[in-house]
Amino acid sequence: MRISLNNLICAAILLTAVANAAEIKVGMTEAELLEAKGQPQSRASIGPKSIYRWPDMEAVVEDKAVSRITHVDPQQKQIEDEEREIMVAAQKKESDAKKAKDQEERIATARAIAAANSAAEKKRQEYEVAQKQYAKDRAVYDAKIATLTAEISRLSSEISAKRGLNLNTADLQAIVSAKQTERSALVQNAPKIPSLQR
Repeated sequence: MRISLNNLICAAILLTAVANAAEIKVGMTEAELLEAKGQPQSRASIGPKSIYRWPDMEAVVEDKAVSRITHVDPQQKQIEDEEREIMVAAQKKESDAKKAKDQEERIATARAIAAANSAAEKKRQEYEVAQKQYAKDRAVYDAKIATLTAEISRLSSEISAKRGLNLNTADLQAIVSAKQTERSALVQNAPKIPSLQR
């Protein structure tokens, strides 16, 4: 039967604990405790209490005297420590995964906002281009309408003058009719004011 080094160490600590247990008791002084056990692994003070810890036991000292003793099984403590480490590692892994997920969600949200802003900017630029084109088209349209209206007015005046002189006005009337038709077609196809679509 093979015995591991770890088991030997735990057994030695346990034997030491059993040997020391006979010496350590409630009511002994703090100095006696330290003389019997030696320097502790750790010491914590909470108000009037001092807690001393060794691998095999924990002692609470109040008013310079031992008030409580708790024996520790080193093997059980090792198992508990390992379980605690596993739990801490699992919690850290879970926390890291949550942080990574949160980071991914923040990045996705930032990208969506950037894409929306980019699309809105593109629409705004398209709207500005459409406005400029509308201004050009409207200027051309207004000039054509003004020219046709002026020609119709001038021809109408000529027709009135010729009628007064009993002259033939059929040719002029045909021209006026054609100009009016052209103007009506222009009006129906007038440039549309662009709208900024969301």
